[in-house]
Amino acid sequence: LGPGSGSSYAEVLGDVVKRGVKFFCDRVSGVLGSLGGKESSNTNIHLHGGYAPVRDEVHEIDCELLEGALPESLTGAYLRNGPNAAMEPEGRYHIFDGDGMVHAVRFRDGKVSFSNRYVLTKRLEVELSHGRPVFIRLADCHGVSGFGRMLLQRAMQSLNVLPPFSSGEYHAANVSVVYHAKKVLALGEVGVPYNMRMLCNGIVETLGAVTTNIRGSTSFTAHPKIDPNNGEMVTFGYALENKPYVRVGFLDADGNPERTVEVHGVSQPVMIHDMALTKNYVFVFDMPMRFEPERMLKENKLPFFLHDDIPGRFGLLRRGAVDDADMEWFEVAGGMFVMHEANAWEDEDDETVHLIAFKHTGLDLNRFLKQGDTDRSELAHWTFDLNRKEVKCQALINNEGTYAEFPVINERYRSRKSRFVWICMTHNAEGPHPFERVGKVNVDAGLLNPDEGLEAVIHLPPGLSCGEMRFVPRHDDPNMCDGEDDGFLIGYAHEKDASGAHFVVYDAKTMSSNMLCKFRMPTRIPFGFHGYHITEAEFRAQLS
Repeated sequence: LGPGSGSSYAEVLGDVVKRGVKFFCDRVSGVLGSLGGKESSNTNIHLHGGYAPVRDEVHEIDCELLEGALPESLTGAYLRNGPNAAMEPEGRYHIFDGDGMVHAVRFRDGKVSFSNRYVLTKRLEVELSHGRPVFIRLADCHGVSGFGRMLLQRAMQSLNVLPPFSSGEYHAANVSVVYHAKKVLALGEVGVPYNMRMLCNGIVETLGAVTTNIRGSTSFTAHPKIDPNNGEMVTFGYALENKPYVRVGFLDADGNPERTVEVHGVSQPVMIHDMALTKNYVFVFDMPMRFEPERMLKENKLPFFLHDDIPGRFGLLRRGAVDDADMEWFEVAGGMFVMHEANAWEDEDDETVHLIAFKHTGLDLNRFLKQGDTDRSELAHWTFDLNRKEVKCQALINNEGTYAEFPVINERYRSRKSRFVWICMTHNAEGPHPFERVGKVNVDAGLLNPDEGLEAVIHLPPGLSCGEMRFVPRHDDPNMCDGEDDGFLIGYAHEKDASGAHFVVYDAKTMSSNMLCKFRMPTRIPFGFHGYHITEAEFRAQLS
């Protein structure tokens, strides 16, 4: 300080005050967090065992092959996202709260390389600089202490101790990975996408946040849909405070914004996790999982609640629409939430629309994926009669006594009729849900008789479980494939004692329980959410 220092006394004093405010707010936030009930790896199932975070970032060029051989036609890379808390929580912890970490494998010359890296979001950067988790999480949103932390965070933002949320960059980006317009994107439940890049040596890096291209919104779903016919991406964002609560965005094959449609028909703030796309329509899932912050104080619970007594609605928006004036709504029974869709399409007469998705009942986010979880899932098929304005629903399989989720299809059949859906299954119907089986559902057979819908099942070896298994066509050239189901199922298999993980490949056509190949990963991989396969051509494109 002084002549030539470049800093005035006022600047130094202002910095001292800001540091003092930061210190005070950090201490108050820590106290409020502990008042809410601090959870450790010993008390929260999502912080130990198969869910326990891994903090080390690892790179291995040549992973050990334990079984079989990598199929010659399987090229490119596979990247899977999931929650991986970078720091110990100061209060409670929900599986949706963990920082995004991408676990990636690169295929080349019959070998597999591995890299895991945090998605270096603005939230993570700020918290690393503070040395503690300073932003409020979903698990903090309960009770008086949670309400206090919300007010404190607003105060810290107004005092410039924390940055505002208005940019949409301060989120976990921990749900999924997609590829579009030469970009690999890490996505979260809300917030802008983060552009990732995989280098030639297999290492993954974060390039930074990118715009949502949804006018008026900084929210972007973790499940956008890409039309395989023209490369258009259709996405949406939902808001909890200001109307319109939902906006649907359209991006061309090069990632340029085409238009945004405000959906004013959604009258209350609700959680919407997924969407669906047909040749002519976009589905909006307006289910009664409402945002009701008063429950934090009245019931000491999270502010999202699934109502049994309020009907749900499916909205059908024309893909060429510029507003929601002609949007069609179909009402269904309450108490239902659509977590993940498999596919949607229209009949040739354009009078009937079909949707396949997992219907959840009894979903309580306070107990989600924990012991005593009341969530029940059913792979269902909905038929929407556009003339009669009627909707019908039926189960595609009989999965009584089991829990199933993570539907995948051959993405070449996105938005048109597909015959097969692959799902993950477990006998443990009361959570948590590591899966030990992968099912192949024949849609046509299931519509005739749900008892015949499950065509074949892969059983993982004893001691192993899996998450979502991604379908990859056997050949890049569709003309070389022997039908819709000619391909591979790829993903990570986890040791149930949390001692390690493997990259595995199964035959999606034969559904043999014998692995085509199995590679040992150099580190344990926590249970996560969604992955994505990029072809060799896409791998080269994202490098640029």
